[in-house]
Amino acid sequence: MRPDRCWWIICGWGIGMLLAAALPAQACDEAVADSLYAELSSLRPASVREPVARQAAAAYACLDNPSRWANCYKYLSRGYAEEGNLSQAIAWMDTALHRAETLPPKVAAGLYMFRASYWEQAGLYGPAAEDYEAARQGVLTESPLKASSARYIYKPLANAHTRLGDYEKAETLLLEARQIFQDWDDIQGEGEVLNDLGLLLRTTGQLTAARDTLARGLALPGLAPHTRLILRINQAEVWADLRELEGARRSLQSLVKEAEAWPELQAAAQAALGSVLAELGQPLAARAAYEAAIATYQSAGAQAPHRQLGKTFAALGELQLESNQPARALESYQQGLRWLLPGFAPSAPADLPEAEQLFAENTLSTLLTGKGKALHRLGTQHPERLDAALAHLELALATETRLEETYLYPSAAAAWLDARFDLIGAALAAAYDRWEQAPSRPHLEAIFHYSEAGKATWLRRALADRRAQQQAKLPADWQAEKRRIERALALLAHERQHAREQGLTWTESDHLAWQQKRERWLTARQAWEAKARRQLSPQNRDEEVSVALTTIQGQLPPETAMLSYAWGPKQLFGLVISAEAVTPFRLARSPCLGQDIQAFRESIYAPYLNPMAPGDSLNRIYQRLGYQLFEAIWPEMELPRHLIILPDGPLGYLPFGALLTQLVDGQPEPAHLPYLLKIHSLTQAFSAGSWYASQEYFVPAPEGQLTLAPAYPPLAATESTGQAHRRDALGSLAYNTLEAEAIYGQMGGKLLVGSEARPEQFLEYAPRYRWLHFSGHA
Repeated sequence: MRPDRCWWIICGWGIGMLLAAALPAQACDEAVADSLYAELSSLRPASVREPVARQAAAAYACLDNPSRWANCYKYLSRGYAEEGNLSQAIAWMDTALHRAETLPPKVAAGLYMFRASYWEQAGLYGPAAEDYEAARQGVLTESPLKASSARYIYKPLANAHTRLGDYEKAETLLLEARQIFQDWDDIQGEGEVLNDLGLLLRTTGQLTAARDTLARGLALPGLAPHTRLILRINQAEVWADLRELEGARRSLQSLVKEAEAWPELQAAAQAALGSVLAELGQPLAARAAYEAAIATYQSAGAQAPHRQLGKTFAALGELQLESNQPARALESYQQGLRWLLPGFAPSAPADLPEAEQLFAENTLSTLLTGKGKALHRLGTQHPERLDAALAHLELALATETRLEETYLYPSAAAAWLDARFDLIGAALAAAYDRWEQAPSRPHLEAIFHYSEAGKATWLRRALADRRAQQQAKLPADWQAEKRRIERALALLAHERQHAREQGLTWTESDHLAWQQKRERWLTARQAWEAKARRQLSPQNRDEEVSVALTTIQGQLPPETAMLSYAWGPKQLFGLVISAEAVTPFRLARSPCLGQDIQAFRESIYAPYLNPMAPGDSLNRIYQRLGYQLFEAIWPEMELPRHLIILPDGPLGYLPFGALLTQLVDGQPEPAHLPYLLKIHSLTQAFSAGSWYASQEYFVPAPEGQLTLAPAYPPLAATESTGQAHRRDALGSLAYNTLEAEAIYGQMGGKLLVGSEARPEQFLEYAPRYRWLHFSGHA
């Protein structure tokens, strides 16, 4: 602990003890209580303020003054909050609110508002929204509502709902806040709300509405210059989103000059100008704008906004990478990392700092990913640089994982999942290059690791809403326990971050105590998750499972291979895994591959969706796309008969079996087309991990799978015409029996074919089986 801090603690403790001793035996002396109360805000540190606050609170309790009693703990709570100890701050605010029902509504509202701000500082927007809402209910007794309520309750409550993804609620609150400001003729407040509303509309993609809303804010007379500049910067960025790039450029160039009195706003305008110039294809001017923004931010010295600096360095690095200047990009990313986290030099995921708050906008992950890309670009001929690139990309992935562990709100998680795809694609490209330089087992395992990480990302996205729905069904006390764990971990993260930001030096014992607390809560979370999985089982059997490449190879049956795809930014990466070997491959990915997959699926389903569609035309489209996709994604190597396909990204929507292995001339009948399913028996799984986990549950056994290949009923005459008619206008199912028999051969269970696959049989057998497979190939 610093000597000056020790001195102030000793002096403050002495003053606190003298004041506490002044309380006479008669604790109900109002004059003494008021004297102690008056001293509270000046006592530092909070540990010195605590005994005095307790004494004053005891006196006010004796005097039956609940408002002053609660405010004593509020001042104590604020003291701990100022020191970055939000855990203690919230604990004392809990004490202040213990008897909230006895307090005047306005007093209780103020206490809820303070506690909400603490949750907000820790990034816990769920409890922040709850407390701001409690504060809002408290001030609703006022008539009319004051402008301060709109500024300090409605606006932050709207921000919390925005962070939680409840945009409709946030918009409603901002509109109510605007009305309150209008009732009080508060031009400044109305301008601030219109700015927030414009940003919200931009977030939800309503760009025209965002532009008009910001314009209404700028039309207000008498708006403060600072607020007007903020509105204009945001307006210019919306213009850029609407591709009104020249207008955005002119506005931002003007703003850079007008904002000289506010360096942080000037830097924001310069950074936004850099982005617009890059979009206009002026890389040199864009680089100059970014460098000017960095210099302006840095002019603030120790008070420089580290996150904004980090983001600006990241934008500059991205521009330099696009301009084929990887060495300069590398330096920009390194500078950004140094500013974001001074002294940050981890070499492994375990070394990552605990400052999760700094990750909240993916700034650290963005910088690490960019540095990894730059090292990859520089390391094509230098293995050691490729190794460094992979190390940084692995750190970026670990950062994203830490983020997800700390902030478990589903709406926020979706944003982090979006950021992962670029990261994993970059890591895969580096891993493949490294393997091609020096083929080895560890490099194959790295490719497999990142391929599985990408699939887990897609799977998490698919399951995020379902997980939330399932966990919402857990008992209320379980959900309360989860919230308690989440909050404790986030508060600990904030405590560490605050120490870093304030330049406080922790002793070894300080860090050890903090680490032990964090480990206890992490253990509690692991126990909770295990308990929840048991409670929700078997509903979660398709969730991601980590598994080693060696384990997968040992589990694969003979004459079987696993074909694993990974969706990269410009390439399609793949692995062919068998019990004997692992062979990587990669293919150039056309920009329209995703569109081709969608068009292929539509060509298959079009006759069902639109019976009047011209069959020959659809047949030609189907054949062309079926073979085109086969060529684009199928590796040029000999593959065994049995394949387990692990698709990735849009490939997950592709019916692989319907792909065509040759382009056939003319207009053959669909039954004669060279389907991939005629060459290989195909099984699909989410990932290698989920396939491995499925082997435990879905084994060839009577209770494993029920496979049905129903026959069409015979043609029947309609009552009106007396002619044979089939409602769907399709012929017989020629391949469903073959498919059903092939799948039954792999999965076991029970097979019902033709006349046995009747509705009555299905209803009798279905409840006994975990998997049901209906085969309908025509």
